[in-house]
Amino acid sequence: SSLRKEETGKGVGYWIRGDSCGSLSDCNIIYMTSFLLFRYLLLHPKDIKFTHIFIDEFHERRAEIEVLTALLRMARAAGATFKIVLLSASVDINEWSDYLGGGLKVGKYDANSIRHPIHTYFSNEVSQLVKMSPQPYIVAAGGK
Repeated sequence: SSLRKEETGKGVGYWIRGDSCGSLSDCNIIYMTSFLLFRYLLLHPKDIKFTHIFIDEFHERRAEIEVLTALLRMARAAGATFKIVLLSASVDINEWSDYLGGGLKVGKYDANSIRHPIHTYFSNEVSQLVKMSPQPYIVAAGGK
């Protein structure tokens, strides 16, 4: 909410344990724990008001995330239109693409792939590239 320069609960809210700020009618973004999302889905299986559901650290494969993913998949199969966004540094995208498949579009963003070549240069190589003779490093006693 601070990035949007809004008061918490007026556009961005949260539901964490026994504390909450904001409602679905007041907020376009609600942060909640996976357990509270799981509970919401159990209480409102046919009235899911979310457009996107982000699950962070998906690769950890905790039991509640496994069950939550199954509930989300069932809700999608029953006609819910929200998008599921799985965030993970190491998940096998092909495995989950097949599991969530069924006509779903699965996108992949790989932030770990190298976009530009990386070169390591040492000072003598840089000196040759800029056509200067390398300067010796002189360190006086006492680090000065």
